[in-house]
Amino acid sequence: MKMYCTMNVPFLFVLVVCIVQSLTEGQPLDGAHGNDIIYNEFVNENIDKGEYSYRFKTIDETEKDETAYFNEDGDLVVVGYYSYVDPEGKIHYVPYRADKTGFHIEKISSGSFNLPNAIVASLLGG
Repeated sequence: MKMYCTMNVPFLFVLVVCIVQSLTEGQPLDGAHGNDIIYNEFVNENIDKGEYSYRFKTIDETEKDETAYFNEDGDLVVVGYYSYVDPEGKIHYVPYRADKTGFHIEKISSGSFNLPNAIVASLLGG
């Protein structure tokens, strides 16, 4: 009895690409740092309802805070913000809201702290 391989070449190629991608995804670049988590918090007291709250902050001052809840009409609403420091040392703060009407960015603000160049470079991994 002869056995034949029923896999075709395109399928095998896609399979190999997926395996390579999964092995390399998320690997840090040489010399990359600055994304170490300073704190990470996740609260989910209403698992059956789908409400949650979480926040994190990294060593390079990237930060995110998000809360999901149901409003008085029973619609899920997500509110939060994210912030980051750009290469010039300016902090960008982006508050947002998502509800049944879509994703909405609230008023975006930014400011600078006149950080010394050495500190900015260290925050950016330099």
